[in-house]
Amino acid sequence: MENWRKQLKFDPLPPLFSTGNEALCYFTRRDLLDEKVQSVENLWHLREVERILDKQLDDGAWKYPGGGKEHSRATEDYNQLETFRILGQLVACRINYAMN
Repeated sequence: MENWRKQLKFDPLPPLFSTGNEALCYFTRRDLLDEKVQSVENLWHLREVERILDKQLDDGAWKYPGGGKEHSRATEDYNQLETFRILGQLVACRINYAMN
């Protein structure tokens, strides 16, 4: 598994670990170093993920933060738009963590 590092001009591991990003360190250890790590479910308890999930409504959506009348926003599906935006952020975080 370590042969991939020999092909690189510099070692990417120190910069990856120096970020302090717990998810990035997790996937670096798991995917690049092939180390045994805790369950990926632990990442759902990271502060940034919990902050996003705390704003989730009971129906699973996220409330659109824009101004305007509440009734107008509800009829125009702004909450659905916000939900897709937040889900896109969560997916992008997962992809970025997995690729880095």
